[in-house]
Amino acid sequence: MRTCPVTFQSTEFNFPQDYLLYAPPNNITDAVMDEVANKLSSRHNVVIMPVASQDVFVPLTLDMFPEIEDSYNYTRYGAVYFDQLEESGKDLSYTIRFPYEISWFTNYVTEDFTSLFVRTFSPYVDSGFMELQRALEESIIEYYANQTDRAVPEIDLKMKQLPFPPTAFNFFLQVLDLGLGLLVIISFLYTAATITKELVIEKETRIRESMLMMGLRQWVLWASWFIKQLLFMFVWVVAYTILFKYAGVWPRSDGFLIFIFFLLYITSIIAYGFFISVWFSSPRIALFVSFVVFFLSYIPSFFITGFDQQIPYNGKLALALFSNTAFDLRLRVISILEQSQLGLQWDNVSEPLSIDNPLNMGAVFGMLIFDILLYMIIAWYVDAVKPGTYGVPKPLYFPFLPSYWTGRPLECRKRSEDEVVERPPWYDGGAHEEEPRDREAGIKIQNLTKTYTPAIFSLLKGEKLAVDSLNLNMYEGQITALLGHNGAGKTTTISILTGFKDVTN
Repeated sequence: MRTCPVTFQSTEFNFPQDYLLYAPPNNITDAVMDEVANKLSSRHNVVIMPVASQDVFVPLTLDMFPEIEDSYNYTRYGAVYFDQLEESGKDLSYTIRFPYEISWFTNYVTEDFTSLFVRTFSPYVDSGFMELQRALEESIIEYYANQTDRAVPEIDLKMKQLPFPPTAFNFFLQVLDLGLGLLVIISFLYTAATITKELVIEKETRIRESMLMMGLRQWVLWASWFIKQLLFMFVWVVAYTILFKYAGVWPRSDGFLIFIFFLLYITSIIAYGFFISVWFSSPRIALFVSFVVFFLSYIPSFFITGFDQQIPYNGKLALALFSNTAFDLRLRVISILEQSQLGLQWDNVSEPLSIDNPLNMGAVFGMLIFDILLYMIIAWYVDAVKPGTYGVPKPLYFPFLPSYWTGRPLECRKRSEDEVVERPPWYDGGAHEEEPRDREAGIKIQNLTKTYTPAIFSLLKGEKLAVDSLNLNMYEGQITALLGHNGAGKTTTISILTGFKDVTN
């Protein structure tokens, strides 16, 4: 149901200006403007001033009212320019000019979506535009009627607003809407940061790589974290659904849609924790950054609220790439639907808020789902190519490798029986035991080299060589032990074989 909420009667029209300029002066315009002065002066004393042309409107008003340049004192003057006004009355054209400071709202058919109620005022009425137009039209009609001795009927002028959905004043919802999104986001701030911290702790303590080394698939590890956090936060989803549906916040909205609303949001929080965790190896730094970024991702919603009509539809969707901004957008959309006595329903999920604003709940739902997928894909990719201190990074193009998706390891080039192995200069064949010929090698190491790049403050020391061209076969049925002094490279070699560290060559 759509209604016309406000009808302005002609008795409500007012002309607050003190001076009314018009051009050009002639017998017809002088007679018309005299009658206009009589009609306007019945409510407010108005001084009618003829000028030679409309070019002097602005200079004259600035000379008369120098304070206009420094203030919004636009209630002092108005102007009328008669483009055409002939004695026959066949050609009639005039222009009403008012100060530019008045907000006419002519760029849009409806108000911006952040307004919870229909506008109960009109700049055309409050500025005096309608009263001046009424007086001009009546005076022109009366002038030509008198020329032909015709009677002028009484005109009952009304102005109605365009049909608008019914709205109900809800002071609680009006106040709550101002900070509702921020309150909910703050309630999940600690949870989002904790998810990030726990993931980085698992990486720092090598628990993660130990499980992967023992054969745990990476997707299983991520899935276990996701399910754990989802079950933990599911309680909050149910609690918020009950609170918003049955505590009078969104009583008209569908309860299942509210449930999906919060379920998608907590899923985006989990995906956000995954996304932030892959960039850090220090839990403290990850915790701090997660706090800051999570809160800052809410900031774009302020721009949407303050500059709604200036930001295009695609711009709003782009800002919704921040999950907290998308969440706040949905809160505001639902609040407007509640104010319009409809609430969020399955049949209005894809309906735009207004003629000028195509934003709808379905688009915001879609952006939040897109945010979840985007965060998780970035986390999956960065975690593979940048595993941190421990782990073997995959090449940047690993998603295009069949071996990654099939699970089959890459085949290494095997050395032929007669191939000569390059030995380091210090190699002494007499000091090495001859390898058994009746056993099969389970592990073959060929020219394994590992160097460590020094930290920024140790650049003068150069690179540190931990393992230098190691060649070693470990045979089945034997126990192989690595012996050597501290720093010989024993731990580094085992770490490389087990996947804790990457190999240099």
